[in-house]
Amino acid sequence: MSGFSADPDALRAQAGRFLSESQSMALLVGNLGGAGRAVTGDGGLDGLIAGLLDQLQASAGGAGMALEADGAGLLVNAANYMSADQSSVLQPPGP
Repeated sequence: MSGFSADPDALRAQAGRFLSESQSMALLVGNLGGAGRAVTGDGGLDGLIAGLLDQLQASAGGAGMALEADGAGLLVNAANYMSADQSSVLQPPGP
């Protein structure tokens, strides 16, 4: 058979890695949130550090959500490929 093919097991394995990494990102976001605020004695510097920490936390949170969504999408694709494979076995090609 020529053309495109996908291995549902490989898709599920990659989905698991994405979902695991999304959990790691959630832990990072939680750790960043609990990190507290810098107190350098310079209010301007403290504010700059706080702003950068907030940006990092938001970026890590967004990356985690994207990894989770991609992992879920890979699981859906794996299921769809399995269904398509079963349909092609049950229904031989037309004339």
